[in-house]
Amino acid sequence: MKVCLEYSSPLVFSSLSFGAGALAIVYGTYKDIRFKYWEGALVVGLSMCASSAMQAYALNHTLVAKTAFYAILDIPITAVIEFQSRYLDRGEIFGVICAVLGAFLLSWNGQSISPNIGDWYSIGACLPSSIYFVACDHYSTAESKTSLCMGQLLVTTIVCAVISPALEIPRLELDWVLLGGLVITGCLSCGVALFVLTWAQIYTTPTRTCIIGAPEPVFAAIVAYFVYGERLDSYVNVIGGLFLLLALLSPVLFVTEGKTVDKHTLDDMV
Repeated sequence: MKVCLEYSSPLVFSSLSFGAGALAIVYGTYKDIRFKYWEGALVVGLSMCASSAMQAYALNHTLVAKTAFYAILDIPITAVIEFQSRYLDRGEIFGVICAVLGAFLLSWNGQSISPNIGDWYSIGACLPSSIYFVACDHYSTAESKTSLCMGQLLVTTIVCAVISPALEIPRLELDWVLLGGLVITGCLSCGVALFVLTWAQIYTTPTRTCIIGAPEPVFAAIVAYFVYGERLDSYVNVIGGLFLLLALLSPVLFVTEGKTVDKHTLDDMV
């Protein structure tokens, strides 16, 4: 994504990516789309739009690994939002702790962390990202998953295109690198990945969904090393990566059947 931003402004690229994602899944899903789910698609789409746009701006001003580190903050934020309606299980608590600790150690360079403007964009993206996971969980059903996925892709595509002239100088330089990036970030990351995520949200909780994505900074650090030559500073960073992988295993280490019991229901049972 950072490479593609050399050829396009952030909001233009976001619009193209989500538009490509919509095209990637429309052929096999258009028969299942129902417009009665527009409300959920609008809520989920707007939160996704805000989060992805801020992440795109962040990558223009900071390192890939640091962006991935701050993105981990959506895990504890999502857990706090969820805790308003239910208790977290042991696996979720363990996963949240491992993810936050791992992301901190992965980005540690022996000095205090002083966020720049790009880092603040990444931090700001965490709140709409958390709202996205919670809203997706609220609106996802076996019947609505296709409509919800296509709706959020279309909403994000349109909103990013509309607000681009007001918030930036729209820029687009056609290049094979950009087109290849749209295939990866659009068709795969936005289209296929969001469809799977929306479907999976029917069967698991938002916090667990965030935790499963915890190793993202590990893969971001690996890619950043090969593409940009960004190196880990010490063995402490490696330990942080191991904690993130451990967070990924938390749903397996602490198995819970289905979605966690509602907090008020649990109180009635005690």
